[in-house]
Parts: sequence; structure tokens; C-alpha cells
Amino acid sequence: MKKWLAIISILLLLSGCSEEESKQKSPSSEASPSEKVNGNEESLNEENDTNQDKDPNNWLEKFSEAPAIEMSPEYLANQLQGPYAEFDFLEEPEKYDNFFEDMEGIPADATEEELNQVFNYLVSQVSVDLTDPQTVIDSWKSSSYGNPELEDSRYHFKENYNIEILIDSSGSMANQANGKTRMEAAKEAINKFLQAAPKNAKVALRVYGHKGTGSDADKELSCKSSEMAYSFSSYNEVEFTKALNSFQPAGWTPLAQSMIQAKEDMQEFNGEAHTNMVYVVSDGIETCGGDPVEAAKTFADSNIQPIINVIGFDVDGAAQKQLKELAEKANGTYTNVYNSEQLSAEFDKAKDMLEKWENWKKNADLKAEVESDERDLDTGKLENEYVLTFMKQENNMSFLISELRELDMITSDQKKYLDNKRIELVKKVNESRKTIINDLENLNTETLEETKKQIQEKYNQNTNK
Repeated sequence: MKKWLAIISILLLLSGCSEEESKQKSPSSEASPSEKVNGNEESLNEENDTNQDKDPNNWLEKFSEAPAIEMSPEYLANQLQGPYAEFDFLEEPEKYDNFFEDMEGIPADATEEELNQVFNYLVSQVSVDLTDPQTVIDSWKSSSYGNPELEDSRYHFKENYNIEILIDSSGSMANQANGKTRMEAAKEAINKFLQAAPKNAKVALRVYGHKGTGSDADKELSCKSSEMAYSFSSYNEVEFTKALNSFQPAGWTPLAQSMIQAKEDMQEFNGEAHTNMVYVVSDGIETCGGDPVEAAKTFADSNIQPIINVIGFDVDGAAQKQLKELAEKANGTYTNVYNSEQLSAEFDKAKDMLEKWENWKKNADLKAEVESDERDLDTGKLENEYVLTFMKQENNMSFLISELRELDMITSDQKKYLDNKRIELVKKVNESRKTIINDLENLNTETLEETKKQIQEKYNQNTNK
């Protein structure tokens, strides 16, 4: 009996073990579908989010925002600088890591119209800012100051010479430009420029946006901050440097208010007897709700007859458009600079004008004539810039397209299509460059102002600036 009880006990034990093992292997013992989802909810949700982001119906949205490439002289002269323009793909490929991380594969069945939008996007990322031909004409007009053949009497030398500089002190002027802040670079360039000012020339400095911060709470305070830091008088290096050091980048950008107050500053300087020069250094758009374009036009149309020169310091597309329009409406000049060296070079041009005025004061018979060989040099320099600068864009475009194929983001047929578009763009650029240079070569002093208007009308069409 004891023997049978022992056998039964062993059988029951084995049966229990077998049942437990069976439960572990049985599908009924696995987590239910709902339990599985709950158990991996986070990872599945992330996968679903990713799939939603990569909705094949939405892939074109990113590319459709890029402006169409019109391949004309007008478009190229006003092409905006892309975020990757300053980086050479060969020398700094790591700078493009974010570009490729943000890119998605292009569907193999993408239409030509869709590929054209992809091409526009690629160009917008590496497009270079080519010097506007209007800038060259402006520099020629500046170098012609004093020439009696110029129709606009503002550009004739007068007995008195007054200079007012308006400097943006908004928070963005603290951004770096070639190892120093934009503000530091601007202060150095301005001080260097005025060190060459003749003793009988009067200079003034107005600063704006230098109070408060960029916060909404400080907006009202900052937008009211525009004041004369150095009143009209001969340049005194110690006092002027003290004035420059009295403010730092701070708040918002009340450009319109500063233009209005600059007009008040110069109220006593009638344009009949005074050459009145205004230099505006800004790195951004009006942010205080004013209309700087209208304010500048009102200033320019007054009996003060100022020559308003606007320098955009590393500005984005929107600011560049506004500042350029400001200069145009005021019959002044606009120049784009991206670093401290370019800013200093721009003020060096202004220094040359001061020297010409001083020579005119010493010798009334001296005429400020523009030599044709100087124009030839400037035109040649511009053409060389177009060739070298666009070559950088072309190389970056070529490498981007090749890399997209290497990463299997486009098919071989799509690569071929995009490369053909790229080659077509190069041809159009060469044609456009020749047209622009030809326009400039046909200028002379007598027709300078009229031709400038024609150039403005021509190159302001179909642009984004």
C-alpha cells in the first residue's frame, strides 16, 4: 500500500510539473494583444508618431515653401543667402549633418513638378548673396559726389558737411561676427571712419534700442529708446569713444522713431548750404510697429536733403528687403555686409568722400570726376565675385545631389534630373552675369542717375528682397 501511495504521489508531482510547463508554453498563457500593446505602448506610440511624420502625402510640404528659381538676371541679382551658403561641402562636410538628418527620402514616383520643388529647396539652402548691381552704381554715385554733372543737387559739394550715424543697439547686435560681436565691429568701424573726418565737418551719433531687454515686458521702454549720444560737433576721439562705450546691445528696434528724430536733429542744416550725410547701421527689421520706409522718405523729401546710406549688418531676408526699400525710397544707398571686414570697407568708401570734400574745400576748381578706368576695375571685380561666389554655390549643389543619391534618398533617375536642372542653372547664371556686366559698362556720369532708376526697375522685379 505504501508502495502504491508513493507511486501515485510521484505521478501527481510529475503531472503538476507538466501542467506548469504547459502553461508557460501555451498561447493562452501569453499576454493578450491589448496587454502586449500596453506593455510596449511607448515604443509603439513613437513608431506611430514617426510614421505620421513620414506620411507619404505630406513629404512635399517642406519643399513647397522654397521660392521658385526663375533663372534670370533679376532673380540672381537679388538672390537671398541660404543657411548653408558660407560652408564649403568639401572642406566642412560636418556642417551639413543637420541638413541630411532633416531630409527624407524622395518617393520614387515623384513627378517633375515635385522634383522641381525639391530642386528649389536645395538651391535655397546653399544660395549665395551676390552683390546687387545697384550697389555698384550707388558706389559710383557716391564717388561722384561734387560732380556738377549730377542732376541731384544733394550730391554737389556744399560749404558745410554734416554726418549723423544711427546705430542699432537691439539685443541681436550682441551676436558674433568674425570673433567679435556685431556691436563691437560696428563701433570700431565707425570710430575709424570718423578719425579721418575733416575738422570743419560736424559729426553726431544717435543710438536706438539700447534700453530695456528683448522681453515683452520691456518692449515699451525699449521702443522709446532713441537718443543722441554725441551731438553735432567736430570729432573728438576721447569724447566720441566715451559716447560709443556708453551703451551695449539691449532691446528692440525702433528704427522708424530714430529716422524721425534724426530729421529733427538736422533741422537747422538746410540742404542748399549743407551736405548732409546719414549712415544707418542695422542688423534687423523694425520691431516697434513703426514705418521706417515712410519715415526715411519724409526725411529725404525735406529741405535738409540728406543722403541716407543704409548698411545691413548680417541681416535676414525680411530685414534686407525693408532696409533696401528704405534706402530706395530715400534715394539713398543700401549695402549688405556679413562681417567686420566688409563693414570697415564700407566705411572706408565714406572716408574717401570726406577726403574729396576736403580737397574741394582747399581747391574750388577741383572737380570730383569719376575715372572710367576705376569703373572698369569695379565692374571687373563684380564679375569676378559673381564667378567665384557662384562657383561655391554650384559645387555645394553638386555635392548635395550626389550625397542624396549616396544615402539612397533619391533614385539614380532623380539624380540625373536634378543634375540637369543644376547644369541649366549654371548656363543661365553665366548669361545673366554677362547681361548685368553689360548694363554696368554702358554707364557714364551724365546718365548715372537715370540709368540707376532703370537698373532699379529692372532688378527689383520678381525678387524676394
